[in-house]
Amino acid sequence: GWSSESDILAVRVAAPEGSLRYPEEKKEPEPASLSEQMDSLKTMTPSRLALDGSDMSQYDIYPVEGFVTIDGQLCRRFNVYKVGTSGDISGIIFYSGDMQHIYRMDVDDNSIITELR
Repeated sequence: GWSSESDILAVRVAAPEGSLRYPEEKKEPEPASLSEQMDSLKTMTPSRLALDGSDMSQYDIYPVEGFVTIDGQLCRRFNVYKVGTSGDISGIIFYSGDMQHIYRMDVDDNSIITELR
């Protein structure tokens, strides 16, 4: 209504009762530890990682610090070298934190990344 005493228009608004709900925080699962990923990689066959040979004892695996995101997956990078070679890298592997996805970077041009199935 209008108040003639102070020339103020007062409006009363009715709203249904309710409560504010905030969106639930989406918790991302913690990525696997480095030791879990290393143990897993060492038990794979080289062919699973697009490498030559019969078992992973023929390779040295070195993790690279930090994570990268590939196809929405948080991944750790691993450089793989054949034992007894002169330091030529055999493969660059990205292993997802949930240990469900493995990617390989083309060693020659360092830009093409392929998911290994």
